[in-house]
Amino acid sequence: MAVTEKIQQWFALLDWQDTKAAIRDHANLSQDALHIYAALAIFIGACILFRWKPSQWKPWLLVLAAQCLNEYFDMRDSLADDGVIWIWGNLKDMANTMLAPTVLFVAARYFAVFGSERKSEDPDLCDEL
Repeated sequence: MAVTEKIQQWFALLDWQDTKAAIRDHANLSQDALHIYAALAIFIGACILFRWKPSQWKPWLLVLAAQCLNEYFDMRDSLADDGVIWIWGNLKDMANTMLAPTVLFVAARYFAVFGSERKSEDPDLCDEL
């Protein structure tokens, strides 16, 4: 059996939309809230598990990679079910998912958050904001 066939079989077993729907229903969350909570869980979880700092690119990139994989599954399923990809919905999901990790990353990197030193060129700029 070719590698691509094995990958296709694995993806066939993964019914991503049903899994997300079950999580949404069980937690009584909207789809947008689920994206935000998942992003925060991945970002903070990666920082704790891998001992990465929030000011590093690694946890942010992990959230981005997870979201890209999620949107790949969403687009694949949308194309299979409806014959079309709803790109604006995918872009909205990407923005919802990446906003909180981006804010945490920037705050940790440029402000005195998480016990880190300021990395801003102008030290007074952080006090004014």
